[in-house]
Order: sequence, then C-alpha cells, then structure tokens
Amino acid sequence: MKFEIENKPIVSQRDSCLTKYPLNELEIGQSFFVPNGKHNSLSVMCSYYGKKLSKKFRCLAEKNGYRIGRVK
Repeated sequence: MKFEIENKPIVSQRDSCLTKYPLNELEIGQSFFVPNGKHNSLSVMCSYYGKKLSKKFRCLAEKNGYRIGRVK
C-alpha cells in the first residue's frame, strides 16, 4: 500500500476551537454569544486558550446559552 504525502497541517482537537470561536480576535471588553453550549466545556476552553494566548476570558450564563468575553 502506498500513501500520498500532502501539505495539509494537522490541527489538534483543542486548536480547532480557535477556528470555531473567535477567541484570538477578541479585544478587552468584547464578547460573543454561544447558544445552547455546555458551561463546563466552554469554561475549560476559556482557561486553556487564556493560558495559551496570554489573555483572560470569562464564560457567563445567559438565557439560552453562554457569553464568552475577554477581560484581560
């Protein structure tokens, strides 16, 4: 069996969140709404990317979803 080599980078499952959510684009004081998300998953994501990007994010519950905002 022969495999074809491609120039396609592998994105880890966690790094795929950066393409799904605009965390790296947020300025301090800006936020976005995630409808029907899971609080624990979103909080872990905020903590992980906060450390990775040297920024600080918060996840707050709102009616029908969660608001993710940059605080530092």
